Amino acid sequence: MKTTCFKIEEVTLIGEDFLCAAYHLWQHNAEAVVDIEYGNWCKLIKKRWPTKQEGYVKNIDSVGTDGSEYRFVFYQLTNDSDILIAQYKKNSKGKWDLIKIDPEKCLKENK
Repeated sequence: MKTTCFKIEEVTLIGEDFLCAAYHLWQHNAEAVVDIEYGNWCKLIKKRWPTKQEGYVKNIDSVGTDGSEYRFVFYQLTNDSDILIAQYKKNSKGKWDLIKIDPEKCLKENK
């Protein structure tokens, strides 16, 4: 019988903030993310409609300061943390186009 040996060279621990995330940080709440990052930082949100949730998917629709309609899609994890997975802007034909707005960039530009 042949024995195979393995050597573990390195172990890296990566801490998680999931235990407290749902109770302490606004970054884990979909509505707060839209209001703060896209409303306050990017000056994009004029009106946010009530959240529509189906299962673990949260859709947050809004009217932008530019008159366009926006949709932010989040997944809700089992610990109630919300993770942004997509952003959309409605085009002139009424279809949702996938977009990518970087709120960190907005924050730097509005200093």
